[in-house]
Amino acid sequence: MQEWELEWADLGAQDEADFTERCTNDVQVYLNSLDDDAAATTRQHCSELHAALRGDTDCEAAWQALVSYGAEN
Repeated sequence: MQEWELEWADLGAQDEADFTERCTNDVQVYLNSLDDDAAATTRQHCSELHAALRGDTDCEAAWQALVSYGAEN
């Protein structure tokens, strides 16, 4: 986030823990609205994105992963 000059407030959160909690809650509400197959597919895509972002140290590549997430699905 420092490289992008962002603060947690820019993401609507007080800190990292608050962001994680909000994100987790939002995702769970969304997944609960899906049927089992759609929820499983969404979890898989999310896991793949998570792995790509954790392994990428290039901000531009990480940004591309985020903006293209789900475009092929």
